[in-house]
Amino acid sequence: MMDNNHWIVRREQHEVIRTMYEEGVHIDEVVVDVVRDLHNQVLELGVIDPPRRGGSRRGKRPNIARGRIEGHERLMRDYFVEDPVYDARMFRQRFRMSKRLFLKY
Repeated sequence: MMDNNHWIVRREQHEVIRTMYEEGVHIDEVVVDVVRDLHNQVLELGVIDPPRRGGSRRGKRPNIARGRIEGHERLMRDYFVEDPVYDARMFRQRFRMSKRLFLKY
């Protein structure tokens, strides 16, 4: 059974949401704020552990230089310039969709 404090918090959150809506705050911002507040409340109650931070770890190999920028430039030059190296038929063969459909999105 829920105690009265639960309903007070819910009523306060409802008031905050209504006020933000009336002030013209975008609904996505409201949802993010509400979820963040609820997450913080759950952390305070000790129901879940705080998230661990990932990222790089000591002793691991460095990232491999894959030449992504050069690859992008080559892809643009081969398929998307005024006079491409490969025509629309080759584009469809490689990417399994028409160039027109790809450019639509």
